[in-house]
Amino acid sequence: MERLHRLGFLAPALLAGAIGCAAPIGTEVDAGSSQKLSVVEVRAWHASDSGSLLKVDAAARFVSVREPGLPSDALDLLGLGWAPVSSGTCTLTTTATDEAPRATAPVRVDLRDVSPVTLLLEGSPVGLEPRAFPDVAGLVSGVVFVAPSEWSAPQATKTVSLQTSAGTVSGLELPDLPSPLRLVDAVANDGAFGVEARGLELVTAVPHGDDRTVVEVVRSGVVRARCGVDATGRLRIDAAALGGVGDATLVVRAQRHLVRDELGVGLDARLERDVEVRLNIR
Repeated sequence: MERLHRLGFLAPALLAGAIGCAAPIGTEVDAGSSQKLSVVEVRAWHASDSGSLLKVDAAARFVSVREPGLPSDALDLLGLGWAPVSSGTCTLTTTATDEAPRATAPVRVDLRDVSPVTLLLEGSPVGLEPRAFPDVAGLVSGVVFVAPSEWSAPQATKTVSLQTSAGTVSGLELPDLPSPLRLVDAVANDGAFGVEARGLELVTAVPHGDDRTVVEVVRSGVVRARCGVDATGRLRIDAAALGGVGDATLVVRAQRHLVRDELGVGLDARLERDVEVRLNIR
């Protein structure tokens, strides 16, 4: 009979954090000669023992894509393409390869300055700061807006809004962390979970709607495999993906991706809650 070790940090009462949204872009630049897209990512990190919110990372990009380029081309160039993941089984063949920027067609991208930009988590504001974006082969220029390195987000955040000089997008709902989350036959030991090198099975709640639960296997800071739970909430991570005896980390990501028009402008919202689980593979 399988033994299920439940991770207590995923009790529903402890699921508090912040994820992301995006805002409209004005039409005064390159009118009639470019397409506009806004992309905002907010990633909340939670403690594995208590579920409390540890930190929130946020970034916003206000993209003007010069024709004949397409917004999808710009996202690929910026390394922001929303890549599919395999589900149910995690092997080395599903190792994440979508992190590297790649251009699928000739495209020129301007990252526009629409200061001031303010992120609101349950109404608590934080000003995002513009940072110069390093030029990529002469194809990208402009600024990226990022959250200050040290700021405190409300523990009970559920909704996110974004304000810019061009307008506001509000009321975006954050995904829930999968709960409960169980590691089959894992043994808790000093803040880590001992598992067998032959593989690991993870069982969790079925993602809601179009949400997905993505799991990364990280060894020495490098993502070794990346995959998602299946329609029943299960994931098998095989021996090759675990990488043999030693220490590893499972990063569990609850993700929501929203794409729609907002005030006539493309909106791309990446909503995410993360938690890290330490593994001792034996």
